[in-house]
Amino acid sequence: MKRWIGFLGSWALLVLALGLASFAIAGEVINVRDLRRLDRVAVIDRMIAERTGNKAAELRETAARKTAEVNALQAKLQNVAQQTDDVPDTGQTIIVSTAENKVYVRQNGQTVFDAVCSTGKGTTMAVDGRTLVFDTPIGKLKVVSKEENPQWVPPDWHYVEQARKNGMRVVRLDRGQTLDASTGDAARSSDQGVWSWFGGSSGSSRTMKVRGDTIVVNEGGVERELPPGQLIVAGDALVIPPVDT
Repeated sequence: MKRWIGFLGSWALLVLALGLASFAIAGEVINVRDLRRLDRVAVIDRMIAERTGNKAAELRETAARKTAEVNALQAKLQNVAQQTDDVPDTGQTIIVSTAENKVYVRQNGQTVFDAVCSTGKGTTMAVDGRTLVFDTPIGKLKVVSKEENPQWVPPDWHYVEQARKNGMRVVRLDRGQTLDASTGDAARSSDQGVWSWFGGSSGSSRTMKVRGDTIVVNEGGVERELPPGQLIVAGDALVIPPVDT
């Protein structure tokens, strides 16, 4: 009887040992699988990093910059709101929509007029050492004066923008100045330099200058006025005429 008890006890210990060994082996298998899974994840992360390069850092920088822009815009809105709190409401309101690029005139809540308009996009442009910001102020403002049928004069940045679109440079034509109509450079008079010894002209025979309120081109002694409302091109240069021409 004692032998049977001892024999059964030995079997029980053996079964228990085998069970513990099975659990240990299963645990090791799980650990190995986890390690392999982590290795695969690390490999995938490394491949993503190699393919994207610095894009993740660039995205973080872009997000930070956008957040700063939003904060600046919110501060601007708050400042405008504080400045216009004392502006009284009237029966007529002009609404400029920067999202639609449209202007609406409303009287007593009803739209009586609407039209397309241009608003700033917040872009910048460097002109003559100055940085111009094309931005439309946001907020509640008050019209303090108006001019009927004003004459619109293209600003300098209009010529700069058109020249850059076409890979050109800009030159100014002032009163009393003569430009070479073929190059846009300052024209030299015929009595300057060695050419005056032979009675010849130093430079192109086509010149450009201001006469009265228009621009004229002299070609071979014959002057002709340039048509209004068109850009003036001299060689690879776009000419900025005086404001009152």
